[in-house]
Amino acid sequence: MLEPWGPLQMFFTDLHYQHQKKYNATLVAQAYEMLHDPYCRLYYCFLDSVLQKFTQFNLLFQSECVVITSLHGQACELYKDILLMYMNRDYVMKRSLADVDPGEEREFLMLEQVYLGASVLKRTVENVAMYNDRARMKEFRLKCRSFLVTAAKQVKKRYDFGDPVLSRLSMLDPAYVVGHQGVREQSLVPLASCLPRIIEQDDLTLQKQDDEWRRLGMDNLPEEVTSMAQQKCMIKEKFPDKFWGTVKTVVDDKGIPKYECVAHFALAVLSLPHSNADCERCFSDINRMKSKDRNTLKTDTIRDVLLAKQCVHWKQNNCTTFTPSRAMLRNMNSKVLYPSTAIAGEEPQDVPDIYID
Repeated sequence: MLEPWGPLQMFFTDLHYQHQKKYNATLVAQAYEMLHDPYCRLYYCFLDSVLQKFTQFNLLFQSECVVITSLHGQACELYKDILLMYMNRDYVMKRSLADVDPGEEREFLMLEQVYLGASVLKRTVENVAMYNDRARMKEFRLKCRSFLVTAAKQVKKRYDFGDPVLSRLSMLDPAYVVGHQGVREQSLVPLASCLPRIIEQDDLTLQKQDDEWRRLGMDNLPEEVTSMAQQKCMIKEKFPDKFWGTVKTVVDDKGIPKYECVAHFALAVLSLPHSNADCERCFSDINRMKSKDRNTLKTDTIRDVLLAKQCVHWKQNNCTTFTPSRAMLRNMNSKVLYPSTAIAGEEPQDVPDIYID
């Protein structure tokens, strides 16, 4: 809305003074007044700065990568960012976010101190007449603060900042594991006790997991492991699952896995879905494939097409640039493609995956 503001002003100014009968004169006059009201534009400037924070956070839930290790940190950052726009810093920073009441009026900043974004501040400083209009500025700030309070309440309503699992999942972040983020936790038992179905709760299993976890902070890990953790710090790609998959393959001098127990636990935890975006995408793909004209498609066919699409996507290609491997081409035979025409009496054989290398 802000980008075409100037052209819209010119368009409705022209309509307002021409009095064309094919347009509703009342609506044109209302649009003309709103577009030339500096406070109306100020509201849009405020929304533009605030809504971007929610848009960026929402992208986290749309990600196809494993981002569950950073979900709690991102949620806390968003919540604090909103709270600090209209509440006292000491009240927000010196207590647990779960205990902060976003509607506590005694901790609100004065209206003049409420932060409404750089664009709003710039325009109020440049427009002296607007700044001196105390009544309208007070009304504007009150409405903006009300929006921030409601936004903070909705965030707290939808996310439990005291969740014992999500608040501890940053421990499984690659950068944290190799010691790049301060002091490491000495034990995984607090996290494991919240997930009894993922790991056995007997003392022997928990102790073995803790031994491997503590050894991770002391051993000189292979270069392929440490390099993945360092890349995690430098780029936006989220790959804790790949990191722990590599950790699971590390063996000692005798060829015995060194971190099998803790890696298995970490990979099981990372399989927890952080949103239903992937499921919704899969449903959409199926709806596009199984249309009214193709309503007799079998489940096996739909599954195979989805697997083929995933393979092309993982290779970062499309249908015109993807090159199948020789193993894929060898598997494209009549026995695989048309199993119902196989020779009678022939024993069925396990068919290798024709989509993945």
